[in-house]
Amino acid sequence: EIIYEKRRKLLENSDIHGEVLEMIRLESENIVEIHTANRESHKWGISEIFSDVIAFHKPKSLFESEQFTLEILKKCKSTDEMKSLVIEYLTNSFEEKQSEFPEKKMSERAERMVNLRIIDTLFMEHIETMSRLKEQVSLRAYGQRDPLMEYKGDAYHIFTKLLADIRRGTLTTLFHMDIDSMFPKQTPVQMTTNSSEISEELNHPKNAITQEQLDKAGRNDPCPCGSGKKFKKCCGA
Repeated sequence: EIIYEKRRKLLENSDIHGEVLEMIRLESENIVEIHTANRESHKWGISEIFSDVIAFHKPKSLFESEQFTLEILKKCKSTDEMKSLVIEYLTNSFEEKQSEFPEKKMSERAERMVNLRIIDTLFMEHIETMSRLKEQVSLRAYGQRDPLMEYKGDAYHIFTKLLADIRRGTLTTLFHMDIDSMFPKQTPVQMTTNSSEISEELNHPKNAITQEQLDKAGRNDPCPCGSGKKFKKCCGA
């Protein structure tokens, strides 16, 4: 039901961008928690945290690289400080990437479509996993274990992993999208001009002429516009 509710909200134009930012917050906290489970800070996997974050978004500029470094991460005095640092870095990086879309509605459409595709793909795999779990649990009953309790316990862990995989898959796809190839920048068209024609027009501007003057002018007569050219090579061309 939770998955169906997620799909329904996505299709009903929910705040998809806000949901993606929430995914970034949850994933950032998860990365830090995984590598700081040990209470002894000297055993924390700081390098692993840095590698996991960079796997989502590698700095593209000197400014970005200065905002999030292994040295800065090592200076954090608590897990909460690390979480805040990671959330800020990934959020800013994502906002910067989405700004590459020509229009905001295009970036939101991409967020929505990616999230839907990841949900549908992983949920189908989840259904197959749950079917296999039922078969496995029924066999455990022969080992004098409560099959219902076994099923509930395993089902909870599998579903929790599904939600994490949806979050991680959505973020990975969005962060790694090649927006430049989707919307190549247009090369400005160079206008070619004939300098002699421009000079001629400035030095000998054409006068307003009537239809009667045009009708009376011979092909070899001076053009009535005052350009100095023959009529056949000017207004009579």
